[in-house]
Parts: sequence; C-alpha cells; structure tokens
Amino acid sequence: QNHADVRKEKYRRHSFADLTVEHADGWVTHYSNLAEDVAVAAGDEVTSGQKLGVVGKTAMLELADEPHLHFAVYRNNVPQDPEAFLG
Repeated sequence: QNHADVRKEKYRRHSFADLTVEHADGWVTHYSNLAEDVAVAAGDEVTSGQKLGVVGKTAMLELADEPHLHFAVYRNNVPQDPEAFLG
C-alpha cells in the first residue's frame, strides 16, 4: 500500500511539532521536532514520498542542538528499528 492517513498532528508553541501517520496492517510512523509549518493535517491522506513537513528546531530542551528529526516506527504498538526503513 502506498498511501496512509494522518492520525494526528499537533503543535505546541515553543515546544515541538509532532506528526503521526497510520499505515495499513498496524504500522505507524511518528515524526517529531518538525518546523511549525507542517505540510499535512489530521485526517489527510498521504502517499509514499509526499512531503509531510521540514525538519525544525522546535524542541525546547534541544535548542542548542542542530536541527534534527525524531523518527519512530511501530507495528501493532511495538517499536521497530527505524533504520530498517531508511533508504
């Protein structure tokens, strides 16, 4: 399947931008520390390769760090090694 649904999207001012995408067969991907201008919203259908947002610097405890993304993958609520999905 090459499409999924955005389950939730939130932004807390001066905190972080957070995005969760629900895929088929119990797969979920989670993206955190995005820039404030996330490209999708809760309820949107997204496709493989679609831009979801850009890396930000929104985590208050990490302001001294370079911009970076927190990326997590779950299957049936069990964390998976995200490196296996990067290519």
